[in-house]
Parts: sequence; structure tokens; C-alpha cells
Amino acid sequence: CSEYVSWDYEEGVPSDDCGDTFSIDVTFTATDDCGNSASTTATFSTEDTTDPYWINPPQVEVVFDDCGENLVENPTAGDLCGEVLVTYVDAPGFSGACPEGENIIRTYTAIDECGNYITGQTIIKVLDTTDPYLLTPADNSTVECDGSGNEAEYQAWLANYGGFTAADNCSEVTYSYEASAFEEDCSEFTGTYNVVFTAEDECGNTVSSVAKFTIEDTTDPVSVDAMDMTVECGPDNAQAYYDWLMNYGGASASDACSEVMWGEPNEGDFLAACGFTGSHTVTFTAYDECGNDASTSATFTIVDTTDPVVTDAMDMTVECGENVEGDYAAWLSSNGGATASDDCSEYVSWDYEEGVPSDDCGDTFSIDVTFTATDDCGNSASTTATFST
Repeated sequence: CSEYVSWDYEEGVPSDDCGDTFSIDVTFTATDDCGNSASTTATFSTEDTTDPYWINPPQVEVVFDDCGENLVENPTAGDLCGEVLVTYVDAPGFSGACPEGENIIRTYTAIDECGNYITGQTIIKVLDTTDPYLLTPADNSTVECDGSGNEAEYQAWLANYGGFTAADNCSEVTYSYEASAFEEDCSEFTGTYNVVFTAEDECGNTVSSVAKFTIEDTTDPVSVDAMDMTVECGPDNAQAYYDWLMNYGGASASDACSEVMWGEPNEGDFLAACGFTGSHTVTFTAYDECGNDASTSATFTIVDTTDPVVTDAMDMTVECGENVEGDYAAWLSSNGGATASDDCSEYVSWDYEEGVPSDDCGDTFSIDVTFTATDDCGNSASTTATFST
């Protein structure tokens, strides 16, 4: 009844399937020229059966240093019909010795929203080629010489690695040291050890710190004081003084860390006293091999306590007369013929003391006179003789 039939359609609400897929029901309606119509319904659907594709595929092998703490790899994938999620699962691989360390087999999966997926695999080699890091550097140590090598202090310092500490991101560290030969300083017991302390991780990477262990000697020698010496003035004084000097006045010295040497005595000025007597104050100084010193002073004194040597005065008798007074005066001035000498005085002075004259017959008399010789130091000797008329 109609020459033409017209068509129309009505879309339903599309379903939201996985990814970008969907389905939609569409009703198609045919209408004739007289307005009569008939309909039929069908569904239009899309599906996703295509796997995603790698944009940046996993590498066959990657290497990470620093023991794998910062492992980063970012393979990416795409899909024609939606988003793609990339995940991975790690499984232990073969274990290698340092520096390769442990290896990981990482399996990546790229899955789209419709469950289509692809996989890829990477072998990750974890290396450790990074040195341990320093926490505390080793400290130098200086000790006073004990004369026996300070072995206990040195070994304690070594055992503590000079205070050196280190750590590593990947493993424990072990410590070791290497010491140079002892470099002597001023004596066989003083000097320095140069020591390299090393921390090593399990893969052989190391960090080191250098320090010195020094033995010094700043202690003065131990001395026994010199002793004063007093001698009687005489011809052997010079030799006695020389012998006393050469014996350092009886002083002695010792040192724990080296030999001791005596310097030249420091002789003070000769302080003259009476006659040829006087004194020297001398400073004796002992030095060790490191320049430390100890001094002691003593005095060498020459005294004169010895009386002069006097020959006896001689009695004299003269005839009574006019010359008696002159004869007596001459006898007195000659010290009655007595003489005196002294080893320690340049001059000897004389004096005399008259006794009480006797009253003999007429104008005659006799008198005892004591003649005294005194040296420069006040020592004296006397002799007595009689003048008679």
C-alpha cells in the first residue's frame, strides 16, 4: 500500500564495559506512507581481546650500585582500548660473590582493564662498589716516654683503632691497621708510629684514616745533688778542685728514656777571702738526649786553719851600758831572730808582748818577750826568748 517505507532508530543507554568497550541496544522502526510502523531491536557491542603493548619494555638486564637500596626501573605499556597497569614480582635469582652481590629476577606484568596482559622479565644485578663512609676519624695520640716502649698504651690505642669508626650501607665492616716502622726521634724510646686504619665492607670496598702514635720525652733527668767540698789551703788545691769538677761535685743523674750527658760546669767567679783562700760556686747540669736538663750547685771552698811555721827566737845578753836600749830595740825589731812562713798568705805580720822585767843587781835586768807571727787568715804561732843585761 505504500511506495516507500521510512526507517528510524532509537538508541538505548550504552553499557559501561571494561576499558573503552561498551554495548548499546538500538530499536529500528519502519513506517509506511499511511503511518503504520513495525520495530525490531538489536545490540551493537565492542570488545577488547587485544593485549597491551610495551612502550618502554623491560630491559633484559640492569645493574644497580649501592646494594640496590634505590632500585628504579620504569617500563611503560599502552593499550588501544583503555588504561594499562604495570606491576612486578621479584624472585631471587642466582647469588654472586662480591662485587656482583645478589641478583633478582623481576617479572613485569602489563594488564589492561579487560584483563588482557603481557609480561616481561629483567635480571637485576645488585652491585656494591661503594666505599664505607667515615663516622669518626682516627685521633693522634701522644704519651710520655716510660723507657720501655710504651707498649701497653700503644697496643690499647691500636685495639681501639685510634677511635676510628666507619659504616656501610650494605654490610658490616671489619677493621684492620697497618703501622709503619718506628721512627726514632731524640732517643731510641721516643718517636712516632704512623698507622693507617682501614674499614672494609664484605665486598672489599674500603675507607681509611691515618693517625700518629707519638712517644715524647719532656721529663727532666733525675739527679742527686752535688756536694760542697772544703779543703785546707795548700799546694794541691788546684788538683783537688779539678778532680772535684771532673766528678761533677759528686752529683749523679739518670733518665728513664735516654743516656745522660754532663755539660761543662758553670764556674762562678772566685770569691777571694783571706790570703789565698776563697770559694767557687759551680753549677753542674745533666742533659738527656731529648734536651731535658737537671742542674745542681755546690761550692768548693779553700780555707786556712793552719798556723804559720815559726823558728824559735834566740835569747840575747848584752853588757850593761849606754847601748842597752838600742840593743833591745834592735832585738825586738828582728823578732828576736825568729822567722815565720805560711803557705797560704803572702805576708806574715809580727807582734810581741813583753813580760815583767826582773830587777837584777845594779841596772841589770832580764825580760821575757813573746813574739807572735800572724798570717792573713788570723792563724798565729809564737816563740819566747829572754833579753838580759
